[in-house]
Amino acid sequence: MRFAAGEYSLLLIVLPILALVLWAMMRKRAARLKRLAEPALAELLTAQVSDRKVVLKTACLFLGLLLLILALTRPQIGGRSTLVKREGIDLLFALDVSRSMAVKDIRPSRLRRAKLELQALIDQLSGDRVGLVSFAGAAFMQSPLTSDYAAARMFLKSASSADVPVQGTAIGDALELSHKLLTGDEGVSGSRLVVLLTDGEDHGEKLDGALEKLAADKIPVFVVGIGSSSGEPIPEYGDDGNMAGYHRDKDGKTVMSRLNESVLRRIADKTGGRYVSLQAGGSLDELKDYVSTMQKLQFESALYTQYDEQFQWLLWPAFLLLLAAAWIDERRGSRWLGVRA
Repeated sequence: MRFAAGEYSLLLIVLPILALVLWAMMRKRAARLKRLAEPALAELLTAQVSDRKVVLKTACLFLGLLLLILALTRPQIGGRSTLVKREGIDLLFALDVSRSMAVKDIRPSRLRRAKLELQALIDQLSGDRVGLVSFAGAAFMQSPLTSDYAAARMFLKSASSADVPVQGTAIGDALELSHKLLTGDEGVSGSRLVVLLTDGEDHGEKLDGALEKLAADKIPVFVVGIGSSSGEPIPEYGDDGNMAGYHRDKDGKTVMSRLNESVLRRIADKTGGRYVSLQAGGSLDELKDYVSTMQKLQFESALYTQYDEQFQWLLWPAFLLLLAAAWIDERRGSRWLGVRA
């Protein structure tokens, strides 16, 4: 036998306290009667009270409270053991949060649209582990691999360009960090996938090395190109959050941000992944299908024991005893349940 809520057993201390209170009240009542009435009158007044009924009523009250407290501790007996297995893949999102992702050639903006699509994908996952790497001119882990989707959504929501002080689009750094996270001690679980969401500009110097590592470990990169080939200027915002103009180069010319599809297609081809373009009206349905076809391997199992609740066998007698204590008439000669006492 075990008790699922054993902390309620502390309420047992109420019983001796209640007994002391009732004893003190009886002593006080007897002393008061002795002071106010002659012995003959006091004996006549107390003769109307049945000692047996008083004892019976008190016993019902205390036994009912005892059973009620024991029921609150939720006694459990027996049970069934079940081996629960968790299967899935490790899915790491590499999200570009550089300044160019603020461009609004995809509404509401490249970054916000990417986050909305990832949010929708996470909502449809079951059993898979997800992680998040944010990058601009440098990459860092926004969220470790986890099956806690509520936490993953929270980290995804908080990702912004303000988190990365170095601007640029260091895709090589992001993929290198993604490879490290997926091949670490916590990532050797079976099928693994990197989902890269970026506009593909200024891909940095470490790209080729990162692609070789991913290809060697058979980790595909599903590349999502965000933006348009025609491009738009990069907006800049002041400290108050309002748009202050457009980003300009050192010559004072407005910088246009365009989708670099050639680089992104090469990343997908080199790692055995796939490339899709998230244009206006597009979605990540192809990514959802791709994830669903990946082999899901077991990466966690646990033995769960479900015990049978027994509190009801204590709760009903407790209710009946407390009800009886309320019904018992302490007067001598009165009837209770058809019995005169």
